[in-house]
Formats: sequence, C-alpha cells, structure tokens
Amino acid sequence: MSAEQLVDGVIKYIQMNIAARTHLTEETLVGGNVLKVDDTFHFDDVNEIAIASDGDFPIEYHTILKKVDTTTIILLHPVTRQLGPSNGAIIQKAIGNVPLYENKVLFGDREVIPIEEGVAVTVEPVDQNNDWIYLQGGLNEEYNLSITIYARRDKHENAQRLVLKYSDSISRLLNSKVHMDIVNDVVMLETDIAAGSTTIEIPTIDGWGVDEIARYEVQDNNHAEIDFRIDGVTAPNLITLSRPLVYNYRVTDKLRFIRRVRYIYDSRVNRIEYGNVSKNSTMFKVAKLSWFGKETEEHGFPQPSKS
Repeated sequence: MSAEQLVDGVIKYIQMNIAARTHLTEETLVGGNVLKVDDTFHFDDVNEIAIASDGDFPIEYHTILKKVDTTTIILLHPVTRQLGPSNGAIIQKAIGNVPLYENKVLFGDREVIPIEEGVAVTVEPVDQNNDWIYLQGGLNEEYNLSITIYARRDKHENAQRLVLKYSDSISRLLNSKVHMDIVNDVVMLETDIAAGSTTIEIPTIDGWGVDEIARYEVQDNNHAEIDFRIDGVTAPNLITLSRPLVYNYRVTDKLRFIRRVRYIYDSRVNRIEYGNVSKNSTMFKVAKLSWFGKETEEHGFPQPSKS
C-alpha cells in the first residue's frame, strides 16, 4: 500500500473539513441572517465562519446559529452588507476567526512555511511497520504521520491560542471515526433513490463493475448506508446492490455513491506536542499531532517461487 496515497488522503480530509468553504446561491440583504448556500455538509451549529466577497470589502466574521438543511444556514448575528452571487460571496470555516486555506495544507514539512499571517498545516509520513495477524495472508500495515500546525509567533498570546484551537479541531476530526474514510472514489448521482430499491443509476459505469470485495456506500447529507457490494451492472448505467436501501435519497441533498479504496480499521491521534520552532529565521508557535492508521493487506497463498 502507498504511504504517499495515505498522506494525500489525510490532506484532502483536512481541507474538506477544516478548510471547508461553499458559495452563496442567493442574495442576503443588509440586516439578514439567513444564508442560502450550495452545500452545508461540512458545517455545523456554532462553527465560526468568514464571509468574503469580490472587491475591497472587508471579511465579515460570524457564528452559525443553526444549520437548517443542505442549503440553509442561520447566523447568530445579521450581515452588515449585501452578500450573494452578485459579488461572488463565499463562506469558509474560520476557527478562532482565522481561516485555514486549502493551499496552506501542505505535503511534507519544509524549511520555509509560506504564511505571513494565519495558519499553515503540514502532513508528512514518519514511519510504517507491519506484522502478520493471521496465517492465511493478513498483513497488518501501520502508518505513522506527523501533522504540524504553524502560526507566526507574536508578542501576545494570539499565536499560542490559535495553534491550540486548530490542534483541538484537527484532533477531534481525526478521532471522530475509528474507521477513517480518507481514500475514496466518489461519483455524484443524478437520480433520486427510493427506500427499498436495490438499483442505482450512475452517470457512467466505466470503472464500476461487479465487485464482491470492495466496500460501497450510498450517502446524502441526511443519511448514509454502508458495506454494500455490487452484484450486477446493467447497461447503460444501472448498478445492482447487494441489499435494499433503507432510506430515501435525494439529488438535492448531494446524493453520492462511494467506493472505499482503503479501509483504515483503526486510527487516532495519540499524542500532541506544543512548542516553538524557527523556520528560515521566522519563529512559529507549533502543535505537532502524532497520528497512526492501520489497515490489512491480503496476500494469497501458496505463492509462486521467485527463484
């Protein structure tokens, strides 16, 4: 299994959840506190967010009072100017009123951390080891990663508080699921699915054949059902699942079909270290998270001789 693929998966997972952003789809007038957005999936009640728009307008910082549904958010306080598609407005998570941008979640530590202000995160492999967990070919692979949060040190407590907030948020994210879903194939569906159905329609069946090994999931922003197999494929684009669905699923709630490429059966952040680091003559406050993930690789026996 590839350590590079795993690091890329963790980076994407942090980007999607900690650096989450979405566009406004309708205008919100001055004094309004209801936002219509493209997708609320990665946002929750009490999240701190930044609202930015085109032009020289300052960023507004708000707190989410309530996530109503897939496209609606209610703010704790009203906005101070008109925001929406007319000025390219977006919302982004802003822990401690400081957004983490996608391009500041970096593959590997480096000598120069490219931030003048705000935060950056690096993810890099530390080591990997393995052992046989059963005799018929189950090789346990354990990967250890280092996730480091950087904030430029200041003369006050701001940088220290910021790395504490971000280390807490990333740690809670990575510890929220023992079975991490960090390397997946995802296809967005274009047809609603009714409860009891065993077939789904996908845009193309290329790369989606009968499969009794991989784990599949049907999910929208309200429900998720896991551990399906693909029992059959019918031209031009119908897939037969291994059992009926329990819930109704809607395209308007971002309906998707997911193949779990790598199954991490055990993972967690098991240590966090805090301190100061100098990078290219710049001092940073840092938090370093130690994360491990375990998966099993199957080996068939007997194996042909290589001699």
